[in-house]
Amino acid sequence: MKPLISVVMPVWNGLRAGPGYFRKAVFSLVHQDYEGPVEIILVDDGSNDKSLESAREWAEQINAGWKSRRVVVAARPHEGVTHSLNHGITLATGEFVARHDADDWSAESRFTKQIEFLTENPDVAMVGSAVQVVHGPKVVEEVWYRASGLIPKKSFAKGSPLAHGSVMIRRSVLTEVNGYDAQFPHAQDYDLFWRIAKKHPIATIPDPLYFYRVHDRRVTSDRRRFRIQLDCATKIKRRIQRELKDQT
Repeated sequence: MKPLISVVMPVWNGLRAGPGYFRKAVFSLVHQDYEGPVEIILVDDGSNDKSLESAREWAEQINAGWKSRRVVVAARPHEGVTHSLNHGITLATGEFVARHDADDWSAESRFTKQIEFLTENPDVAMVGSAVQVVHGPKVVEEVWYRASGLIPKKSFAKGSPLAHGSVMIRRSVLTEVNGYDAQFPHAQDYDLFWRIAKKHPIATIPDPLYFYRVHDRRVTSDRRRFRIQLDCATKIKRRIQRELKDQT
């Protein structure tokens, strides 16, 4: 029997990102070619649009129509993405936990390829993929994070070597490292990935299995939120550089 995959997707005003973005994100997970069960956990972070209502409507539709797909909707007060991620992890029951953002989408073969990789490499704790860039409705030629195979620890000295939304992680490893650090409202993935990489091999697949939208509601498009993100990333990077130096 194929293992259960739990997908954690935080949502905050997902309907405002763009026309149909949130829906496409959810249904790209439903229509994976992976034949095993997939559990989609939508954690609403106090949205004040109709994201929560839409999530519940889609959950009812999907749960009734697909035997191997199950949607769980959790509503929380607005505390930020890190708290939503950790809450989603507590609800996850799968052997593997995949990340996804509410304004991106995944290639149909993503889960099949990532499960195959993790099954063939049982010592690897986490696997990401290359990312295809999308500007609004248009897929562009630019591809990010196109590395292949095992990722060396030294690559963390410059920044996170994996795209957050592209990763799949063994749930046992997330439990081992106590999930995301709540002190980081942004760049929480950079910190988490480093803490995992210190203990276990991590890897990536060079195929672009994740589609990342660039639009004006991204964190990087909001100057105040971007400054906070940059501060968090800088703090994490300096710590990682010190720890890498101590290891030499």
